[in-house]
Amino acid sequence: MIWFPFYPGDYMRDTAHLTLVEHGAYRVMLDHYYATGGPLPGKIESLIRICRAFDENEQNAVKLVADVFFPVDGDGMRHNKRADKVIAEQTEKQKDNTAKAKRAASARWAPSNAQAMPQAIFDTEEFRQAWKDWQQHRLEIEKPLKPAMSKAQMAKFSEWGEARAIGAIRHTIAMGWQGLREPETTGLEVSESEIAERAKRAGRTAQCDGCRHCKDGWVTWLTPLENRESVPCTCAAGQWLLSNVYPFTKYSASQIEKLKRRSAQAVSNERSEE
Repeated sequence: MIWFPFYPGDYMRDTAHLTLVEHGAYRVMLDHYYATGGPLPGKIESLIRICRAFDENEQNAVKLVADVFFPVDGDGMRHNKRADKVIAEQTEKQKDNTAKAKRAASARWAPSNAQAMPQAIFDTEEFRQAWKDWQQHRLEIEKPLKPAMSKAQMAKFSEWGEARAIGAIRHTIAMGWQGLREPETTGLEVSESEIAERAKRAGRTAQCDGCRHCKDGWVTWLTPLENRESVPCTCAAGQWLLSNVYPFTKYSASQIEKLKRRSAQAVSNERSEE
């Protein structure tokens, strides 16, 4: 115990006959009793060591106080009835406070109360998992999502599109931030292996469909846009890239639409040359 009640009136009534040295012995033994949360050793030699009683007068005081206020019980230890009662009450109160705190924390952080799942705007396992990870992240930083906030974020995701929304969630979690932020760097924010995995799930291979305009293959599209002159063509592979890869960049929807127009123009020019 780090605290126990002390009543001066009761103490003076029960210890008025003690000498100054005996008072000191009593308080040291009582403090040790509460500090350890249990009875004192039965042997006088141990009590003398606890009280640091070095001369004969001090040792006699320890013996007298121990026998009067801390008699040996059936377990061979020295007990004080009042101290045992206080310790039992404090222990029970501590357990009750701990249980109340746990119940309060459970109610506060329960998903049903703290961050009810709004209707997902993208009905895919990947988005549902990203949202679940986002909810867990907010719980871990003790900033649970509230219903109004979740609804607002879902509306923002609807504007961004699924790939951009997932990218923002992953980036924010990785940085340990509270508010959603998109990567501030230009270029792709996903690795080649991750894009290849997404392509595999979508039934795409690591190569283009084979048209002349994107004959350089898949890796061409992994370089930042400002570092190359080519643009995605209008074949199925190029358009899949526009829909599923470029949203992971900082380029806006209007910029991606511009890329599509450039792509279509490039193919048109190529066909007219033929």
